[in-house]
Amino acid sequence: MDTRLRYGLLAGVLVASALAAAAEDDPAAPVAPTPPPDSVALENAWRPIWETTYDERVAADPRGDEARADVLVVPYPSFLDASDDLPDWLVERGARPYDVAAGEPLVPAGRRVAVWRVLPRHERHDEYLEKRAELLGEGNVMGLVRWSVRQKLVDHALFDIRQMLGGDAKSAAYGRFNALWKKHAATIRPAYALDLPVEGEWFVTPAPHHRAQHWSTFAADLVMLRGGRSSRGTGARNADFHSWGQPVVAQAEGVVVATHDGTPDNPVGTVNARGSANLVEVDYGGLRVIYAHFRKGSVAVERGERVKPGQILGVVGNSGMSTAPHLHMQVQDAGSASVRGRFTVDVRRERSKKWKRIEGGDLRGGYVYRNLPRGERAPPR
Repeated sequence: MDTRLRYGLLAGVLVASALAAAAEDDPAAPVAPTPPPDSVALENAWRPIWETTYDERVAADPRGDEARADVLVVPYPSFLDASDDLPDWLVERGARPYDVAAGEPLVPAGRRVAVWRVLPRHERHDEYLEKRAELLGEGNVMGLVRWSVRQKLVDHALFDIRQMLGGDAKSAAYGRFNALWKKHAATIRPAYALDLPVEGEWFVTPAPHHRAQHWSTFAADLVMLRGGRSSRGTGARNADFHSWGQPVVAQAEGVVVATHDGTPDNPVGTVNARGSANLVEVDYGGLRVIYAHFRKGSVAVERGERVKPGQILGVVGNSGMSTAPHLHMQVQDAGSASVRGRFTVDVRRERSKKWKRIEGGDLRGGYVYRNLPRGERAPPR
């Protein structure tokens, strides 16, 4: 199983009281975060993922063998090991930012690098590299991060923050850097909008426990509703929940990079070991999505398999750290950190019957979501 998926689900998030906890902000409002001024990618520029192919999305990423201008390359700070069956462009990388002059190879011939950002060249990069050597030599990582933020070098700050998030998630140092990660990583948005991987109406439960770790900060837990309820009767059995057994499908063309199956489903109200959930992880090119808590024996794809839009990945279950059937879904970058997603879907408040359309917005706890009518989305499933 993919050991990077290390999140938990609190027992209280799936009970009826959670359904009443609606957020005050309106998810249908336009989402326009201010991008870091040093980022090549226009964070507000996006398109529906179904308008592109997997190969086109991979080619559009700022990764490759050549740089066409003077740039500063910022690699993924978390270690990506070649045993993870990752795409060819995610094999080797350096542990520090480095300069590339116009026309020079991004990395030596025959090697690839997992690149987080390729930043246009300007004088602040020289200052950053000098300041980085100075402050890291003193062991002052927090000072470096604060300096980068003051200089509006948010990408650089996030890179150095991520370097510090590989230790004990319960330590005070992790907590300090994770708080900075949550604050500044909210500006990172994928360039593609998805629809939901499930059909019907799904309530996104308020799940503050996700924000305790950088690997699940922006994850969503989805529970199917019918008639405003998540289950029949008292919900004492897994089969009582409307989510139980619902198909989960690929949201676009992609490549499966991790799977796990075989963990038994929990009786309602109990949990299994952390990190044991049955899951599928798909690389869509430009973003990756983890789908977890599948029913034992339902995972229908294998690592390395190329999937098509609408292809069944598995069905919703109650495996791992889950107290009741639901779907855990998290959008992440190729460095295994959770990032805010983009979705084009309909949304309503839990106690409202009025639906609104959001385009390129994120899923927010306390609201009910559904896919667009079949005639209004492409490609049809």
